[in-house]
Amino acid sequence: MRTKHIFYSLVATALLVSCQRKNEFIADPAAPVAGKGGLTKLMVTAQHYQKDVDTGTIYIKYNSTMMPMDMKFDDSGNIKMQNGRPMVVFDSLKRGNYFFYVKGRSIGLYPPKDSLFGEAKFIIIDTIQQEQKVFISLQNLHDVNNVPKI
Repeated sequence: MRTKHIFYSLVATALLVSCQRKNEFIADPAAPVAGKGGLTKLMVTAQHYQKDVDTGTIYIKYNSTMMPMDMKFDDSGNIKMQNGRPMVVFDSLKRGNYFFYVKGRSIGLYPPKDSLFGEAKFIIIDTIQQEQKVFISLQNLHDVNNVPKI
């Protein structure tokens, strides 16, 4: 009886020690590098209280999700009427992260309340040909300073 237990223990120990799996290192796929050269078209519209802003400039930073410290952007465009709506179109963009910064003016407001600004980040996930609409909410310093405290 004792011999049987010793034999099974030796067999179990041999199986545990001999079974070693060699784990191959699998590298993570490279992160997509955003920029020109893709199939995506972004149609960016700036809005102040859900009304389209028709005067201003929209700046774009490739491969970023936050404001650049040096305030240097990769591309920009002035807002103009396209497809019946004021917007800036950025085409031929690749998969990746994009950061937008907008400076605009609202005709219905009086200075200095007419100066508007806003920012947004956007991620292009697919590499297929597509058109995406991006809406950026703008505000002025008066809006920022008069936010009710909760």
